[in-house]
Amino acid sequence: MVTGHNYDLSVRIWDLATLQCLKYMAGHDIYDYHPEIPSSPEGHSEWVNAVVFAENDTILFSASADKTIKKWDAEDEKCLQTVEAGNSSIESLCLTDNGKILISGSSDTTIKIWEASSLKCLATILFFEDQWIAYTPDLNFDCSSGAEKLFSWVAGKKVFPAEILFEEYHKPDLIAGILS
Repeated sequence: MVTGHNYDLSVRIWDLATLQCLKYMAGHDIYDYHPEIPSSPEGHSEWVNAVVFAENDTILFSASADKTIKKWDAEDEKCLQTVEAGNSSIESLCLTDNGKILISGSSDTTIKIWEASSLKCLATILFFEDQWIAYTPDLNFDCSSGAEKLFSWVAGKKVFPAEILFEEYHKPDLIAGILS
């Protein structure tokens, strides 16, 4: 089997040997492209940019220009979960070899690391020219040398330069730890 995506906002699963479309997950506004096919409120509302299989081809993840990642039951063609995945179009997806971690890449160069089973964001990686910072929802971070001068944490109306949080929250090898 192989997956594909199309300008009609859909995700398709194909049998490579017969070139038959086996499954079809319709996009939200597919009527604009194919009036004969009912649209699905579960589908993406903009172009689908990436698709990846998981769990012995029973689960499928799709990413879209609508800034979401969707988790699908590939057998039942049902959307199991949708997450807002960033501030720009989600352009790429990949799974780690063990299938436990999903990684997404956005058009604004942001990379996010997700727990595949729950679609919980584990870390975000931002790039600024030749600098980078990776941070987790609980404020732990790692960064390239000097990048701590480029960002701050905001809590309520207070701004905390990363430099003053460095000792408590800086975790060298943060990403390696998440991926291991």
